[in-house]
Amino acid sequence: MKTKNMKKYIFAFMGIFLVAFLAIVYVMNVRADEEKDTLVPESTHISDVEVEKATLIIGSHLIYIGCLNDELYEIAQASAETFSQHNIYYKSELAGGTWYEISSASSIADITNQGTPVSRSVIEELPLTHHTKSNGKTYDLVNGGTVSIFDINNPYNLADMEELQPLYLRYQVMLNLDNPNEEDEKNKELLRAFFAEDMKQNKVTSYLETGEEYISYEEDTIITDCEEGIAGLQKYYDSLNPDSDSVRREVVMKVMEAVDATRRADIMEKLDTLLTELSEDVQHASTHTVGGGEEEEESEEKNEFGVDSELVEAIAEAQNNVQTSHIKYSSNALKLDGTILGDENYNLSDSLIDAAKNSDTTKCGKITDKIGNLFNVRDSIIKNAANELSYIDDSLIGNARNAYKAALKSGKSDDYKAAAKAGASDIELNQYLEISKSNINAVRTEYQFVVKAKAIRMDNAEAQRYVISLLDTTDELRSEIPNDALKSGANETVDAFEQWIKSFLAELVNNGTSQNEMGQLQSEKDELLTKKQDAIDHNDYSEANRLQALIDAKDQQIDDLEADYQAIITSDTATPSEKAMAAANMQSQTAGSAALNIANSAVETIQSGSLDGLSENLDALDALLISNGPLVYSALSDIKDALKASGIGSSGTGSGSGTGSGSGTGTGSGSGTGSGSDGKNNGSGNEYADLLNKTDGLLLRAEDALSSQGLSTSEIEDLIKELFGKSFLNLSDEDRLSVVLAIEWYGEIKNNNKIKDLAADYADVMLSQKSKYAFVKLTTTLTEYASAKNVSVCAGYRYIFDDSKMRVTLQKRAKFYEFVTNSKQVRNNDGTVELEKDILFQNYLYIPSDYVYDTFGYQTEYIDEGTVALLYDSAIQEKSEEVYNEMMERGGN
Repeated sequence: MKTKNMKKYIFAFMGIFLVAFLAIVYVMNVRADEEKDTLVPESTHISDVEVEKATLIIGSHLIYIGCLNDELYEIAQASAETFSQHNIYYKSELAGGTWYEISSASSIADITNQGTPVSRSVIEELPLTHHTKSNGKTYDLVNGGTVSIFDINNPYNLADMEELQPLYLRYQVMLNLDNPNEEDEKNKELLRAFFAEDMKQNKVTSYLETGEEYISYEEDTIITDCEEGIAGLQKYYDSLNPDSDSVRREVVMKVMEAVDATRRADIMEKLDTLLTELSEDVQHASTHTVGGGEEEEESEEKNEFGVDSELVEAIAEAQNNVQTSHIKYSSNALKLDGTILGDENYNLSDSLIDAAKNSDTTKCGKITDKIGNLFNVRDSIIKNAANELSYIDDSLIGNARNAYKAALKSGKSDDYKAAAKAGASDIELNQYLEISKSNINAVRTEYQFVVKAKAIRMDNAEAQRYVISLLDTTDELRSEIPNDALKSGANETVDAFEQWIKSFLAELVNNGTSQNEMGQLQSEKDELLTKKQDAIDHNDYSEANRLQALIDAKDQQIDDLEADYQAIITSDTATPSEKAMAAANMQSQTAGSAALNIANSAVETIQSGSLDGLSENLDALDALLISNGPLVYSALSDIKDALKASGIGSSGTGSGSGTGSGSGTGTGSGSGTGSGSDGKNNGSGNEYADLLNKTDGLLLRAEDALSSQGLSTSEIEDLIKELFGKSFLNLSDEDRLSVVLAIEWYGEIKNNNKIKDLAADYADVMLSQKSKYAFVKLTTTLTEYASAKNVSVCAGYRYIFDDSKMRVTLQKRAKFYEFVTNSKQVRNNDGTVELEKDILFQNYLYIPSDYVYDTFGYQTEYIDEGTVALLYDSAIQEKSEEVYNEMMERGGN
């Protein structure tokens, strides 16, 4: 689970770096159980005298240790598989240039007196292809000259492409057949044409007037732009000093990696199409058409050889590899993804590429520094707080807030409007509303992330003022919400934002380096108590009495200050921000007594037959929930008991003297003959019911506070950064899934709705980002179902939908599963299976979760506090359990 980010181990002093590198090698050097059966590319040898000290050999790569980075390490590791060269060697500067085998090394001693020296002859016999020298440039040892590391694994040579190896190996077998038949010859020609495809071109299909298909080719502008971008960035990268410009070099390398991923994603998409066409051509080539003439019926007959099943299987395996790589490269590609951080990264990277193409090094430097700040914010790393804060203010915080306002303002989605126009059911319409709410929550989560990124780079007191000021902006946010079907859900996201502000404010106050006034008074009192106890221990009762007088005076100061805070919290004129700050500044000891004082006052008022001020009292207890959940829960319980025992709200008869129509004690007007002076006549039934409901709602939230022992949501976020080296928003889709599952499980075991809310927020992010693992829960039943669309993507099946029959077929190679809406039967290769529950439909077809697990190996997790469900397999489960166990270890009590 620990991050594999090698770059964090590069230090200014190479000795320190080497110790870190050796430790990583010791952990990460796991050899493959089986050697890969691939064609080995060209390599060469090198003389020892040509290699400078402090150089590593990983696979077929020589790398000066000061120039090692994540991308270069991964490429070198891949070459170790290709050349079956799994040992790692190091030319030690601490031992006069002696070579050591360090594959299992774990300390500096392994490259000095206790290491395993290797003779130069061994090194000079190793197959080598590339050499990255101390000047930061990588040289092609076979062809000569410098090369971008992203061109080392040629993205255009299909014969060498790892994803296509199953198919290429089958092609080699076919080329060497002793007695190929007609079918083999046709297939060999198809494969020859396939592997000759130019990936830098796009194939365009058009039709002549005769109806004949015509194939032409045009330049792939995505490839061209990426090629030019990498070339420009590489030139700028080479101009930077490996030592003084190491930070900028790291940023440029990351941008180049994204550009490379962009072109490779484009290539994988084209390959997927070509492989589909190849599969169809191979199967069609096994039949021929008989008959002729306009009036004759055409038919297809299998030729005598049939379909080459091994070739079809190889195509299917290659296509599965290509689709997997397409997902990986697409997730790392430069693109506008609709998020603040993602779009900012795209725009800055695009500007850097343009500047690099024009050799404008000054502009490149400025943009690179901005991207570095963005990366630090994105990864929750503080390297230069002042620069990063300035960047957040200039480029991020306004955009994040505007994005949230725009999301709130968006109202019903186009899908909702179209469905409503088509007469969709309320259930289906609510589904679209839930999706829209999830999308808004995803934007809110990113806004909160940027707010927090700004606050943690500010002075604590300044950060508190900034965060508290956000409470005064929530009315403005609500004013953006249209009065339509989505209004309620959109308002709920603002409620969640308010609650987050209060929670984060309390965290800032508690983490402040200087104590607030209440904390200072409490500390002074504690010091006096210690001195008093010491005086008693020494039988100095006179001094003890003097100190007690000082303690009493301190208690009075605390009581006075607590009364001031309580007055603010219960005030009708105080702003929400003033109330929140008052609550955040109260220490836990005094927050409890404040809660009890509020409760006592409220109970006395209720017992007198009045509801005056009770709503304000409940608001005050709400504000104190964060500070002291247990005592607030107790206070609310007392208030609820008093309400139930009071008789307020029940129908009854007035008993005053005189004549007239007195109001009763219930919802009716009453039939009393008195003047209505009975003390229990001051509250209407509707008001009573509203206050009782409000009390019940607060009790539920207080129960959550009671169960909040263990990790807080902020501690969970910090733990995620520690385990993965990144914040949640920057994790891969798989890592996001494992994190959400772990948080959900932890929230369930702790019975903590705040933690469950965090899981729901993160799940909303996954859904909005179109994660293949996330889908909307089926709303028509409490039974857990899985979306067949997500199952198809996760398990690698094609999703074929027949709208006319509401039928879905999942197909992989020759294997298929056919599902029909509102049926319990599943048809597959082996016949028909009867399910216990119906197959249902809601935008996509939904399959009972137990069948999904039994058949495809994926389990379903419904997120308690949200509308999202997740799919996960055993590998993700194992990863999630590691994160969950870490949470339990850190905060299981």
